[in-house]
Amino acid sequence: MTPTEKKSAVSIVVVGAFNPLVYQPNWYAAKGLIPQEEADAAEIEVIHRDITTFNTPGWLLQVTADRFLLQSTAAASFRVIRDLALGTFSELSETPVTAMGINRETTYIMDTEESWNALGWTIVPQVNWDAVMERPSLRAVVIEDVRGDERPGYRRVQLNPVENVLRGVSIQVNDHFEFASPETMADATPVIDVLTDAWDTSITTADRLIQHALTIGQA
Repeated sequence: MTPTEKKSAVSIVVVGAFNPLVYQPNWYAAKGLIPQEEADAAEIEVIHRDITTFNTPGWLLQVTADRFLLQSTAAASFRVIRDLALGTFSELSETPVTAMGINRETTYIMDTEESWNALGWTIVPQVNWDAVMERPSLRAVVIEDVRGDERPGYRRVQLNPVENVLRGVSIQVNDHFEFASPETMADATPVIDVLTDAWDTSITTADRLIQHALTIGQA
């Protein structure tokens, strides 16, 4: 048997300096980034100078003074949020930014208790802790790698059990890009470049890492 996928999400996070009041559904419609009908139907949680949050059926947007987030749990909208982020920062290309992440998150249900335990204890063998702990349990594992291209940053994979989900495991991949220090913030050109040139590779690599993680410890 194979693990069952329970959740799948993609998010784009940009760190920089933002004015949350700009990022409203009607602004997106006025710029031609979403249809007016979608803007009118958006569920607005809050629009304030400190934070804007609203939902559409396919994605969520949240902007604070130092963080921009677009997230989708619908596979059909993964490319949509890429295009939406690209349109946002093309319109607001003067936005100062320091870093961004393309994040992939999945939750799987392992088919047996044995395969669920094997996933974690193969990476961090339980036997190494039995002599010094009474009931060792694994709560999180983080593996970091160099990006492998010319862009500063890293790829980080995190695995952890899912609370209150029997045999559940969360596997997250953070593809992190560094642009500038807070003192020398760049404009949004690096974000546009990443979304244009690195998106497909980022998602493909994340999916490959997730599938590899699911094979660890499995016979």
